[in-house]
Amino acid sequence: MGAGLPALVSDVGGSREMIHPGENGFLVEPENENALVDTLEKALSRPLALHRMGEKGRETFLQAFSFGIMFQKYLRLYAELVPNALESPEKKPAPLPSSQPVLHA
Repeated sequence: MGAGLPALVSDVGGSREMIHPGENGFLVEPENENALVDTLEKALSRPLALHRMGEKGRETFLQAFSFGIMFQKYLRLYAELVPNALESPEKKPAPLPSSQPVLHA
């Protein structure tokens, strides 16, 4: 998508977050070779539509998945998971407990 090409992906995991069938790529049923072949044949018979889908895929990528966008998303996630971590960089986290057994005299 980032290269301006339409994506052809299996419909698994987070594929539907990125791919909007017929708009910026194709979703194919997993482990269905016939569906893959059919989709490829249809796609290759429509070069102008493929070009438009590639452009739309690039837009989708830049708006939702570029490095800067993903960096900001991960930064927000990190801030939610580790409250106050980004507020004062001079604070150092408490040391982790030692994995060594404690021996008492």
